[in-house]
Amino acid sequence: MRLLNTRTFVVQEFHDESDLPPYAILSHVWGNPEGEVTYADMKDLKQARKRTGWHKVEAFCALARQNDLDWAWDDTCCIDKSSSAELSQAINSMYAWYSEAHVCYAYLFDVEDPGKANPMAEESSFYRSRWFQRGWTLQELIAPKVVNLYSKSWKPLGSKASLAAAIEKITNIDTAVLMHEQLLDDVSIARRMSWASARKTTKLEDRAYSLMGIFGVNMPAIYGEGDRAFIRLQQEIIRQSPDQSIFAWGYPHDFQLFLDNASAFTDDPRWATDYRCLLASSPDRFSDSANIVPFSVDKFAEYTHPGISCDVPESTPTNYGVQIHLPLYSIPRSPVGFALLACKDSTTGCLVSLLVRRMNPSPNRFYVGMYTQTTWPIQGFGWHPLMRMFLLSPQSCAAGEPILQHVALTRMYLQSHNANPQRSREQGFAGGELILHKSDGRAVLRPLRFAFVIHGWLLQTLDDIGFKVAGRGEADAKFVGWTPRDLLWRWDERVGLTVTLFNTASNRKDGQRANGPAAILFRRTVQNPNEVGAAFALVFGVTDEGTVWSTVAILKPDAPVDGRKSDSHICHELVRDLLPFFTDTTDSIAQAQGYDIARWPNGVYEHRTKGAGGEAQVVKITLMRWLARDEDVRLDKNGTMRYTVGLEVDFGPGMRLWAGSERERDASLSRLSAIVAR
Repeated sequence: MRLLNTRTFVVQEFHDESDLPPYAILSHVWGNPEGEVTYADMKDLKQARKRTGWHKVEAFCALARQNDLDWAWDDTCCIDKSSSAELSQAINSMYAWYSEAHVCYAYLFDVEDPGKANPMAEESSFYRSRWFQRGWTLQELIAPKVVNLYSKSWKPLGSKASLAAAIEKITNIDTAVLMHEQLLDDVSIARRMSWASARKTTKLEDRAYSLMGIFGVNMPAIYGEGDRAFIRLQQEIIRQSPDQSIFAWGYPHDFQLFLDNASAFTDDPRWATDYRCLLASSPDRFSDSANIVPFSVDKFAEYTHPGISCDVPESTPTNYGVQIHLPLYSIPRSPVGFALLACKDSTTGCLVSLLVRRMNPSPNRFYVGMYTQTTWPIQGFGWHPLMRMFLLSPQSCAAGEPILQHVALTRMYLQSHNANPQRSREQGFAGGELILHKSDGRAVLRPLRFAFVIHGWLLQTLDDIGFKVAGRGEADAKFVGWTPRDLLWRWDERVGLTVTLFNTASNRKDGQRANGPAAILFRRTVQNPNEVGAAFALVFGVTDEGTVWSTVAILKPDAPVDGRKSDSHICHELVRDLLPFFTDTTDSIAQAQGYDIARWPNGVYEHRTKGAGGEAQVVKITLMRWLARDEDVRLDKNGTMRYTVGLEVDFGPGMRLWAGSERERDASLSRLSAIVAR
């Protein structure tokens, strides 16, 4: 290790790093690389003083002398970067050098001198400093025990201790970690990765190399390998840590999202399999993983079922992918399944699962994640980004509970990374960042059409507990349920039932306003055809303001109908009686009545009534924008906004369906609501 004499500016090499003198260390963001003082410059101080970066070296040494430190370390002038071997050794030693320094001086060249400004204010220069946005400064902030921060004029801003609250707000790094009250090894890998997700480096490889100290691993620095460096970093971490949160990257979707889109998943486009991997392509993929924490594999039996084996799930990189033993639930008659990781969301307690798909014809090799097709045609954008991570609640009433009760420990090989990036580049994708949807720059226009989708899996589950769609499958039935004018519920074997409504502010070509609403009826078979029995109707509409809404009407068992014997006709009459209640619904009416309105603030609304035997009856409905979070395409006026419909039904023993979630979903789920119309 070389140190700089703070009085003579002579660089001296110390061969025994176990017996170093006390030294100060500098943390800074490089300016113009041509202006930084290099190791070669320090051999001729006259030449070094001509560099624009000399004032930084001089001010740094002056601070050290004021603290009676004769030695200092600065990366620009203490490392011979012309030697690849020395550079690699220095990169591997960097974290230790910062942690063993007597004091670290952090120079924030873009921060104004201290005054009355609140450093925690987002508009302050301190809050927006590049020093908090660079890759190398992450370890330079965490590793030293003492960090003193200085403004552009080298005025003291405060210490890491005095500014800990502001720094935690800016970086999301826990104060306990900053103050060395909590060991880094006690912080999940996913959370540590999330700290680096928004940080940038000049060289792509440095995004990985700057994290080696954070994870306590070593590997040679090979500039020119590109994003392969981050793959190697993860492989080294896997070899040393049992923490499976390293695999928990991507947005943690609620399991309901899988249910709502299950029929839309696809293996196409075929080349996209290069990206369906266990390992992330960059730290950016962990931006939503800060709350993922690991747990002992012994806990699997508590969260799933007592019969699950608790063998140590070792992770071993192989040429067939990462070999690992994980609890796996295979969807019947499907190559798709869910592999549980030994980690959970610390805020909700939900278990983390990976959506996997078996590689045909191999019985134990899997891809991780799948794609879905877009929901409206826009030229050049055909596929949704990857969906791979889903949260499963261990509570017995959750939709994912059957999965947890039927997992089995399975040895599997999960595709680890894109092993053929050249092929991807030839197909027009330069790296591992597969981003298929980007804004096309057009202004956002309110769409004219809104589609409501009730997926086939939900219809089948309702049918299993006795609730059938009125009119569907009957020889003489012309409609499924009832819809206004010529707008019909349409059945698609690949999706389910769909109805499309127009914005009420737009006029049809025939001069008639297609203002809905639309409704569909679910009912149980009863012996008396003149009684509805246990039944409920879903009602959907679009207001003049362009807001979509939905609600539920629970029909009482003694609801009278006319004497006709056509079951489909009876059902249509019942729904016809409902619609006048909702024809003139506006945003204010929908809000007052507690309807489910898309993109409103999260909340829970439900309707409860009593059946003939006094049992409680509950129906909830959810409206969710189809893959709302992942869809960046701007709709044009001819686009169709699509919503999936989720339900929770409880009409007593044997008639219970929990196909929704009470967990609030940011930006995706709107209110759960229900009313009685009869």
